[in-house]
Amino acid sequence: MKFFERLKRKIQFFSDEFKIIDLFFTRNGHNWDKQKNVIIFDTALESDNLGDEIIRKYCLQILNYLEIKISKSLPTHKVSVMGNLDSYESGDLKIVLGTNIISNCEEHDFIWYKPRVKYLKNLCLLGCGANDYHKRLNFYSRLFYKKMLDKTIVHSVRDSYTEQLLKKAGIENVVNTACPTMWNLTPDHCKQIPHSKSKIVVTTLTDYNQNVEKDYFLLDTLIEEYESVNIWIQGKRDLKYFELYPKKEMLNIIDHTLQAFEKFLESNDCDYVGTRLHAGIHALNKKKRSIIIAVDDRALRISADTNLPVIYRNEIVEKLVSFINSDFETNIKLPHDKIQKWKEQFTIQN
Repeated sequence: MKFFERLKRKIQFFSDEFKIIDLFFTRNGHNWDKQKNVIIFDTALESDNLGDEIIRKYCLQILNYLEIKISKSLPTHKVSVMGNLDSYESGDLKIVLGTNIISNCEEHDFIWYKPRVKYLKNLCLLGCGANDYHKRLNFYSRLFYKKMLDKTIVHSVRDSYTEQLLKKAGIENVVNTACPTMWNLTPDHCKQIPHSKSKIVVTTLTDYNQNVEKDYFLLDTLIEEYESVNIWIQGKRDLKYFELYPKKEMLNIIDHTLQAFEKFLESNDCDYVGTRLHAGIHALNKKKRSIIIAVDDRALRISADTNLPVIYRNEIVEKLVSFINSDFETNIKLPHDKIQKWKEQFTIQN
């Protein structure tokens, strides 16, 4: 057993060394034309988490508004077949859509499944975030982003932590725009979001980040505080986790589709109180009073920058009931100047 472990480590070592050498000798082109089509890296392809579909929805709205035509969509959850490598290697600009894809160990493919780096050129970030908010970028990751991110482009990230992470790696052409799913949450929009509790609530759970005690407290509280409690299955495995809840028969299940969630939001005067970040942001876009339960640093970091209504899960026993029953104004603070800066670079000057 020890022999195989040592062999595995040696294979990984030489694989990582090869990737570094490969990256050193990779040339990044800068011959893209703003008037031509772009390629997008679409995190919703091959994903069983509908949060990725929510991100894609708003990113595509932005690209459509800017009249950016998409020539091809490439997945990040798997490597495309060899016949698509010309798309990777082309000089076209490649926009990476949202999500927590900035990895501190980019040589490993557990976040972004991609071909050899020689096939990647001219990457542009749109609302991307760090995957780990507690680790600095390693040597390979710093080299990867400096080489692969287009130097002529302003890159958009979703929080100030990710902005500083890249700037410390020597990448200065990056701005914190908040998440693209939030760009429509203007003061005029937020004024239309109710201040007071509704009779109906929709919630979510997060299968990959479970805390049975706190998650059950959340559901128990919602049953106590609302006349109707509904749960949307954002992640494919959320349902299996929810089915362990002893009072599951007291909640109505909304199907695992974005269309079902949108239909529910549009058909009901309701609140959103749940652990899924982008479900909560989508509810805000639908003018629903929302409280997002932060299960990791993503929501907390975005909230610190934007005033997104968030409670840390470890604090819900002390704070959730009073938050639900309080009147509060949704007052999102967006970096409009940074958002405009990212957009303007795609505006064709006549």
